Amino acid sequence: MFNIIDRNLLRDHVLKLAETDSRVVAGAIVGSLALSDGDRWSDIDLTFSVADGYSIFVVLEDWTINIVKEFNATQLFDLPSDTSIYRVFLHEIDCVEELAIKVKPQLLELTAQWDT
Repeated sequence: MFNIIDRNLLRDHVLKLAETDSRVVAGAIVGSLALSDGDRWSDIDLTFSVADGYSIFVVLEDWTINIVKEFNATQLFDLPSDTSIYRVFLHEIDCVEELAIKVKPQLLELTAQWDT
């Protein structure tokens, strides 16, 4: 089991990455932490929308370099889903914690694709 304080530090770090990245136009905490503080077993699930004209792959790779460096995280796998990519990390301080980041193109782009 991981330390909740460490989990929150990792979550806050990724949220700060998004907040300071001009390529990101929206973000949300999803999963069990979306509506509550979760419990000692809750992992981190975050989703972000990238502005038109920017590659979700480049944004995700930039963030991966930072997360791996700052938290000694390991990138486990990518899971493509439609126009989104889920990237899953493990990081270990006292024990293993999972971080899943979903990155997708800006919502307006998705709407245009669905209308065709």
